Amino acid sequence: MTCERNTPWRVMRELLHSEDRDTSPNPREAKKLCLEFSRFFTGKLARIARDVTDRLSTTRNLIMPPVHRPINSLLDHLAPITVDEVNNITRKLQPKSSPLDTLSVSFLKLTSNILAPLIVRLANLSFSSGVFPSD
Repeated sequence: MTCERNTPWRVMRELLHSEDRDTSPNPREAKKLCLEFSRFFTGKLARIARDVTDRLSTTRNLIMPPVHRPINSLLDHLAPITVDEVNNITRKLQPKSSPLDTLSVSFLKLTSNILAPLIVRLANLSFSSGVFPSD
């Protein structure tokens, strides 16, 4: 199954004109969502680390005993991304697409010089505001 010919352009129009419809939460809600996100993943990482340490402590013939490292920081910000990073990731994408993909990988690669700055802007605005698209 392939995407319709006009789908990539419809998506680009929606991305470029996203300011026409503001559905973002207010700053207080955005901060609350970010803190919940951070606590969830910090807790998840702590549980994974604890499980790995527990399993390693019962494993025989370890060269070194497991080292306990406390996880005491929240993920309170996401570093900005750059056009070079997006271009590098785009270049490394496998030439496969799914019927669920709105934009094909080949289209992304062909238009990377145009789309990368837009992707960077959208991602960095999302990171700095704490507002992530729901669709």
